[in-house]
Amino acid sequence: VPYRSIATDPKIIPTGSVLYIPAARGLRLPNGDTHDGFFFAADTGGAITGNHIDIFHGNDTRALPFVKARESATFEAYVIPSPSL
Repeated sequence: VPYRSIATDPKIIPTGSVLYIPAARGLRLPNGDTHDGFFFAADTGGAITGNHIDIFHGNDTRALPFVKARESATFEAYVIPSPSL
């Protein structure tokens, strides 16, 4: 799901986990919706190791503004422990 699904290292963030990324909350998405900051660990990319995630953008080439393609760029992300989400 574009702008919802993320790829993670399952040793760090297990597949199926819900993440909350405060920097994403309130961002305007290409379809006009406003993001609530929640993402779902749905994939494990081959290059995704350690403290790193990839956000699926679908066919859109624009990254979310808090996403930077360098190792030193960081942002807050929280694993939500409630399975009811």
